[in-house]
Amino acid sequence: NGFVATRITSDPASEIQPAFSPVNDKIAFASNRNGSWDIWVVGTDGSSPTRLTSGVSNDIHPSWSPDGKEIVYCSFGTRSKQWELWVVNVENPSLKKWIGYGLFPNWSPNPKVNKIVFQRARYRGSRWFSIWTIDIVNGEAKYETEIVSNVNHACITPSWSVDASLVAYCTVGNN
Repeated sequence: NGFVATRITSDPASEIQPAFSPVNDKIAFASNRNGSWDIWVVGTDGSSPTRLTSGVSNDIHPSWSPDGKEIVYCSFGTRSKQWELWVVNVENPSLKKWIGYGLFPNWSPNPKVNKIVFQRARYRGSRWFSIWTIDIVNGEAKYETEIVSNVNHACITPSWSVDASLVAYCTVGNN
């Protein structure tokens, strides 16, 4: 029916978790083309691939801020041995900020709801997760709030609705 798939990258490495920028001009993704997983950004036409993170830690699951200036991602901390949440400036990747512990961050697409939703283990080493939000206030992470938990199920992979009024997530039971 006229659908055309267009290859954006041509590196033989693995590339996962693509995310369109808010104005659909760029795509952020994770790639292991340099050995460990890093966050990259490329134009939707494949132009100007730029690596935003580097190092030995594995950086995955990018999500854009509503204004397209920053990306939140998770990184497995080499010192903490936990999944950490980081925010990187797209234009100046040397500007990075640790905002807490968690996995699979998703930045609200609504600029009036400047929050990030994510999953976090109930206790270190646990596979039982709950869903949390953190507010971004003047560039600072504040007000971590657990919004969903369940004693019989792990609550995982949260995602915002388009207007950020709802959060969808999955549950995995102990069967």
